[in-house]
Parts: sequence; C-alpha cells; structure tokens
Amino acid sequence: MNEIPQLLSVWQCAEALGVSTWTIRHLVRSRQLTGIHIGRRLLVEASELQRFVEAHRKAATKSGHQNGSWRENRIAGIPDCE
Repeated sequence: MNEIPQLLSVWQCAEALGVSTWTIRHLVRSRQLTGIHIGRRLLVEASELQRFVEAHRKAATKSGHQNGSWRENRIAGIPDCE
C-alpha cells in the first residue's frame, strides 16, 4: 500500500514560508503550488511545498542573488526575480 503523504494546512504553509494565508491560496489558484481540496479544506503536500521552495531557490540563484533563498532575499529587501 502507498504511503499517505504529509498534508499541511494553508496556515502551516504560510507559517513555513513567512507569507499570508491569502498568498498561499493565490499560489494554489494560479497553479504555482498544487493544492488538495478535502471537503472545504485546502491542503498542500509537504513534498509539494518543498518542490516550490527549491524551484524558487534555483530561480534566485540563476538571477544572481547571492544566498539563493527567496525568503531570505525578500527579508533582505532584494527584489523578486520575476
């Protein structure tokens, strides 16, 4: 039997990334992050959140940001690479 993935709530995702719950919902609506609806709850697989962070880390590195972490760049005031 397949292992059940760890699911995170919108709030947990927002806490992990240091953004608002509305930002997480926007990322799911815009298909930048894959969400799972169970009833009225919106959940995100932990591995999907990790994939999202890794994708942004790679994008930040390609754009020349020194530390490669988009969250650290945001906190430091370095603009997004978009």
